[in-house]
Parts: sequence; structure tokens; C-alpha cells
Amino acid sequence: MPRLVAQDIAGALRKRISSGEWADLGRMPPERDLASEFGVARNTIRRAVGLLEEEGTVSRQTGR
Repeated sequence: MPRLVAQDIAGALRKRISSGEWADLGRMPPERDLASEFGVARNTIRRAVGLLEEEGTVSRQTGR
């Protein structure tokens, strides 16, 4: 998968959330797994999740 910017990743994550892909778990996969999947550094995933948090789509809890 080509490198994506945080906004593109946020869009992809938003679609997966709205489709209910992670509804059973109530959680997204760990940053490490998402970074590997998208082929980016973990800080890019953090930025993408931060964008989702700013719009109220997700809430982060450190260490969970």
C-alpha cells in the first residue's frame, strides 16, 4: 500500500468505524498494527486518530 497522509488514513479509519468493523471489540487495533497495515510510522497514525478525536468520532484513553 502506498504511503498515505494522516488525512487519508483518518478517512479510511472513519469508513471502517462507520461500517461497524470494530463494533464487537469497541476498540480500534493498536497503533503498531495500523502503522504496519498502512505502511506509515506510528506518529502518522497518531495524527490520523487525533483528527478523528477532534471531530468527535473517537476518544482516546492512554494505555488502553
